[in-house]
Amino acid sequence: MAETSASQAEYAGSIPVIGSPLSEDAEDVKTRLKLSAEVRLLEGLAARLVRLVKPDLALPESMTTVKARRAARRRWDRDASGQ
Repeated sequence: MAETSASQAEYAGSIPVIGSPLSEDAEDVKTRLKLSAEVRLLEGLAARLVRLVKPDLALPESMTTVKARRAARRRWDRDASGQ
């Protein structure tokens, strides 16, 4: 059981909050653990919010639209060339 608590303490010393200004103020493991938990919760929240964003994708064009656009382009090209 002593090995488990030693490994937990070792893990707590390597919490990935390093580099943030808050981790520099946290001197004890307990505070760093709280900061780490808060960062994880915020990252999860951000990930859920990003998943909620649905971009409006254009519907694929129907064959009728493609044919009509092609015919109009041919008419414009023919009129522009003076034929």
